Amino acid sequence: MDSEVAAKLIEKYNYKVQRYIIPMNYGLIYQGMHLNTFPPYTTIHIAVLDGITHVIDGQHTLLSMSACHGS
Repeated sequence: MDSEVAAKLIEKYNYKVQRYIIPMNYGLIYQGMHLNTFPPYTTIHIAVLDGITHVIDGQHTLLSMSACHGS
């Protein structure tokens, strides 16, 4: 997945009742990706609820991917 796809998933399919983005969590994931220590193949959970697609887990990872690979 590239940075554009990650950004689009967060923007288009963000689950409104998901926890807020925590800067420290995002920062740690970003740092791990930048240093190549973040585990590959980390799961991003996407679900369809009432016919609407949502990213329900993995928003910190997607945001980090977007920032890390875009830099």
